[in-house]
Amino acid sequence: MRNLTRSTLLRNKAREYVESHFSKKEARRFHDEMNMFVKRYELCWADHSQIFPDTFQALDKLRNLGCKMGIVTNTSKEAANRMLLTHGISDFFDVVVTREDVKRLKPDPEGILVALKKLAAQDFFFVGDLVHDSQAAKKAYGVAITVNRNPSNKSKFASDYAVRSLLEIPRLVQRKACASRIQGSAI
Repeated sequence: MRNLTRSTLLRNKAREYVESHFSKKEARRFHDEMNMFVKRYELCWADHSQIFPDTFQALDKLRNLGCKMGIVTNTSKEAANRMLLTHGISDFFDVVVTREDVKRLKPDPEGILVALKKLAAQDFFFVGDLVHDSQAAKKAYGVAITVNRNPSNKSKFASDYAVRSLLEIPRLVQRKACASRIQGSAI
């Protein structure tokens, strides 16, 4: 996981450098070659990915609560679509934001902000399992939920909530929505 986080940060720094020091043609070539290199691994990962047993039930409950749902991923559109279609969950999501849609990857909040605009939403929960997911959510002023399925693995990063199962998320969303309505009403 640390290497993945470092890789993302290095790609953000490389993009900054390329944009300010390369010609447009050189920059385009650099980005195309970088994407080809990374995509090869992403597609392999997508082909071998597995879905957790609680995913369908959690997504269905969130949809029944009226939640608009989106995905913000640092992977390519091709890899994201392959995974969503392979696992049969693409219909749950109203928007998918991939690295082709942004200049900066998570932990930068750009992807989340693009998704919020497409969803016409302001308040949000962002569910992830990596430190840069939590950081991006906080930078976009959202609620960060970290999924940590391994109780012996203590999360070392800030998150508003930590859950062991996706099935805990609909209850958190419902509880937070109820609390917001109570705080916002004249009592």
